[in-house]
Amino acid sequence: MIDNVRLRVAPFGTPPAGLAGYRFCRARGGQLLVLGMLATAAYGQVNASKIVTGTQTSINWLKMPAAPNVPVSQGFSFRGRAQARVAGESSGYYASTPWYQPFSPSPSYPELDRYRMSADYIKSGQAFHYLYNPAERGQVDLTPLRGATPSAQVLAQTAGSGEGSANLSYALHLQHSGAPASYFLSIRNPKRTRSFNAAIDYPAGGYNSPAVALRPEAVDTRVAVDILAGTIPFYSSEATYHYPPGATPYTHLDTDWGSKMDGQYTVIYLGQFNAGDSATLNFIVRADVRAKAPKCGLQWGIPGPWVWYCSTSSERLQVGEPGDSSTIPAITVFAKSGL
Repeated sequence: MIDNVRLRVAPFGTPPAGLAGYRFCRARGGQLLVLGMLATAAYGQVNASKIVTGTQTSINWLKMPAAPNVPVSQGFSFRGRAQARVAGESSGYYASTPWYQPFSPSPSYPELDRYRMSADYIKSGQAFHYLYNPAERGQVDLTPLRGATPSAQVLAQTAGSGEGSANLSYALHLQHSGAPASYFLSIRNPKRTRSFNAAIDYPAGGYNSPAVALRPEAVDTRVAVDILAGTIPFYSSEATYHYPPGATPYTHLDTDWGSKMDGQYTVIYLGQFNAGDSATLNFIVRADVRAKAPKCGLQWGIPGPWVWYCSTSSERLQVGEPGDSSTIPAITVFAKSGL
């Protein structure tokens, strides 16, 4: 039996000698990329120039902050998409620009919400109400980045048995003009919030009767963040929660690897660009939840309806906040000269 075990995994073997305590992410060919000391670095650092430009270029990170900035805003074009799905929807639903559309000079902020509700009902003259709704949900909501108060998010959740998934995809095309410049990408790792609640049953009916927790039969959740240069990944983070079928109460397995999803920053060196050089960066955020939890608890209400309490599971990634300087959620591209 594995009881409440949490693993942090360097995905392609052990770190090289002398790099214990560093944070890693994976890149092409199984290469381990050093992101920085966990105990001392305010942000991680990655050199992805070989993947982005095809040429490995060294970078002096100590000189980077003081190097002169190069304007790059005129060299951007964008396209974005939200996808969400609940059980029974094989391909899911999409919002914002499809991938076959051309790039746009300004970013979009897609909003998409797919959900299935558990319908309240009346039986033999008695009303029955579901406390937790929707029963299944997949949501992408970037509208807060337009100036509203709540945080932008990618969310998947279930109540009882079901599944929900949500996917945010952004493509950023960069075209450089002018004198050579060193390009960087700053990503704020999305903040992850996972929740799980067992169903609660009141066999004697009322609030004052003993409560019994009804565990689900199985639960699987996942969140992932990937950045690709074209189709080649150079930054990846993933976390999973697994409650296996037939497990004893409170037994589950948590795994996560790559940069921790905690809202801190990673700065990635994209390489040196000359006039006419270009690159397309793809930023993908995913959340998935699947649960088999057919047993819901029941409690009678006076004078209200009987209430169904079902097991709930959710995964939420906060991808941006109002007031962010990022052109698109959680990501900023900037350039420096003289490096």
